[in-house]
Amino acid sequence: MAIKIYHDEDCTQEVTEANPIRTDHPISGSTETVQVYVKNDNADRYYTDVTAQPQGDDASFIDLSLDGSDYADTLDLSDFGSEGNADTSVRNLWVKVTTPQVDEVQNRRDSSVNISAKEYAVD
Repeated sequence: MAIKIYHDEDCTQEVTEANPIRTDHPISGSTETVQVYVKNDNADRYYTDVTAQPQGDDASFIDLSLDGSDYADTLDLSDFGSEGNADTSVRNLWVKVTTPQVDEVQNRRDSSVNISAKEYAVD
């Protein structure tokens, strides 16, 4: 799949396991929001039924938004193109992580944002 998440609007810094979305939270609990960008990198493909959803043990701590104000645990990102036309424009995505109060410092690395879609060749 060529739909990818990036740290920057120019789409030069892909979000990967080695370069993840990071948030830092005090043990008292907090909320941190990070803006990232989503793009179809393949002009020979278009995508329908595109959704983004947090996954992993702490997925319940993560909410997503297209506009930075209305958050949900699963987002419909709409289609990236249509038959005969790939949409390679950059789209905004906000990731909000809310952590509860904990007794001691914890490093959590087992959550991610998964993008799923149906992929088609551009005719």
